[in-house]
Amino acid sequence: MRLVRHIAAIVTLLGLALQSVSAQSDRLPTREELEGAVHPKLSITAKRGVAAESATIDIGTIESTTSATCEFVVRNTTSSTVVITQLRSTCSCLKLLTRPKALRAGESMAIEVEFNPSGREGKFSKEVYIYTSLDGNYPTEKLTLKGEILSKDEWSHLPVRMGVLRLSRKSVTLDNKSRSARIVVVNTSANPITLTSNPTTPGIEFRTEPRVLMPNVESDIVISYKTTKEITSEIESMLIIEGCGTARPTERMIKIKIRR
Repeated sequence: MRLVRHIAAIVTLLGLALQSVSAQSDRLPTREELEGAVHPKLSITAKRGVAAESATIDIGTIESTTSATCEFVVRNTTSSTVVITQLRSTCSCLKLLTRPKALRAGESMAIEVEFNPSGREGKFSKEVYIYTSLDGNYPTEKLTLKGEILSKDEWSHLPVRMGVLRLSRKSVTLDNKSRSARIVVVNTSANPITLTSNPTTPGIEFRTEPRVLMPNVESDIVISYKTTKEITSEIESMLIIEGCGTARPTERMIKIKIRR
């Protein structure tokens, strides 16, 4: 679902860029035109006729499972009525809860936005552009919402799941110079475990450091190829890890490539 929303957002922004290219031209939009469609420059003629009391709001640190709602207050700084014609956000994660309306001279209004951090982490900065009757082409004001998302998955830097294990990767490559490789692993269960494996290719050895993996402590899987001979041809092998829970054999597989 997240991928579908992402693709839809890209298609929408590309459509905006294509609209800015001459209808008689069949060329693709340039990088500058695409950037201008996503992050347009503010109007010069409007001169912030509708201006925010605070154009940037920092919501601080939030968890990836909790949506955040905040309000930007904007005011018509001109001496006549200005119509807010469109409110446009740069991300589907930023939902606009306020409808465009007309503002009398000096009148203020609150623009409420809801930020959904699901599937995201780290620092972010998202924008809302306010289009008005003061300029038919360029936005009058830009609002920025920023902050930082904390993921509840403390092992997000170890993306591979294998039963109760989280690993940095599931494949290694060895050669004549580097005959051993390490895979970072953590035991996410509540109990100590010991991993074993029976390599099918002569010379391949498997061990963990330390031998017993304690709960929630990063450790290493060490895979090595020990032989006195030079590697003269490419070898492909695999290990099936035992002791990591109820995962199927195909999920407990580490691929090994040995090359010259």
